[in-house]
Amino acid sequence: MRNFSFVHCADLHLGCQQFNLDERWEDFGQAFGQIVDYAIEHQADYLLIAGDLFHHRSISAPTLSQAIHYLAKLKKAGVKVVAIEGNHDKAFYLEKDSWMSFLHNQGYFVLLKPTLGPEGLELNSYDGEKGAILHVPGVRFIGLGYLGATTKQRLEELNKVLASTQDYTIVLLHAGVDKLLGQDLAGVKGEVFEGFADKVDYFALGHIHSRQELGELCYNPGAPECVHLDEEKKGHEKGFYHVKVQGKEKEVKFVPSLRRPVYRYRLDLEGLEKPEQVTRKVLDFLQLQTWEDVKRPIIQLNLTGTVHFSSYAIDVKGLEEEIKNTFDCLAVEILNNTNIPALDQDRETLSFDRNTIEKHVLREMIEFEKPEFKPYLAEIVDLVLQVKQDVLTGVEEASILELLEKMVEKLPEDEDGQKEGEASEA
Repeated sequence: MRNFSFVHCADLHLGCQQFNLDERWEDFGQAFGQIVDYAIEHQADYLLIAGDLFHHRSISAPTLSQAIHYLAKLKKAGVKVVAIEGNHDKAFYLEKDSWMSFLHNQGYFVLLKPTLGPEGLELNSYDGEKGAILHVPGVRFIGLGYLGATTKQRLEELNKVLASTQDYTIVLLHAGVDKLLGQDLAGVKGEVFEGFADKVDYFALGHIHSRQELGELCYNPGAPECVHLDEEKKGHEKGFYHVKVQGKEKEVKFVPSLRRPVYRYRLDLEGLEKPEQVTRKVLDFLQLQTWEDVKRPIIQLNLTGTVHFSSYAIDVKGLEEEIKNTFDCLAVEILNNTNIPALDQDRETLSFDRNTIEKHVLREMIEFEKPEFKPYLAEIVDLVLQVKQDVLTGVEEASILELLEKMVEKLPEDEDGQKEGEASEA
């Protein structure tokens, strides 16, 4: 047993250049810089990066330099970095190594990755070059990375092979849990973690961009900056954790991140007769809002309601520039949702959720084309979206095919006794 401390962060998304602005690229770097400076100032023994250090799999030279600048500060200060790949970090399908692998090979951190064998998850000890388990005196780090649709299965396999130990055990995993499952398809229910109570002391999670905790076992700090503007919501915190460990006891402190302010508003234009009335109403509305006296904010404005002219007559780009100049904003995003009925009248959102729209469209298509699938509608829609996500993030083809095969087994047979969705033999 030993006493030590660590800082846990995730979803840094270095290289994100929202609105194609250099300032936003710098914002994401500065957010990481705050975490690095905090870890050094508080003499943390370790800094954990639970996936998505980068925003793109293919990064620019300035983004690589930015990452090295901060990682070098940690190395010089003696703060050891342990990292896993998130879905944004993984190598392209036909490539062997990611940029995370490059930084690992250059000695900036230890990158932990499991391997998959005939029996499933294999946990090899880190040998100085590769492995999933890093043993240091009194501490055991286990890196699982991003497992996509197989997350639940791999966790169950881990539970079977993982032994209890007196070492303090930390598992790094890039996945969402429970209440946030609807935001992403690489998630698991909290009950999956219940069997780890006597084997794991701290699950260092990443992937979901707002703070989330599950009991005293699972911790997700959120992205320190807004990767998407709709992440700025009341009650959705962002930051990182500072954890002090004494033996098997821990003290967890959440530290809010310092980030550029984002303000999101909804403005109902119901009943306006002419397009030229929009600008005046918008500016009058924003004049009444209270903003912090800080660096130039980002504004997102959702225009709703039924107007008596074409919604396309609203000069969105011109209005964005007008707001930007009048209120000294870094960026303005206007969502023109006038004359559009809400997909779900009971939802109170500031913008239309892409996931909701995709589900709505898929349900309509399937109900029209294959009414016999109605009892399985929700499952099929979720499966289509899951396959889409897994293809984009490079999940193994075998895992995707397994999901499809399970669904085909559930579908009703046609008049010839063949499963719907199966191809007939020529």
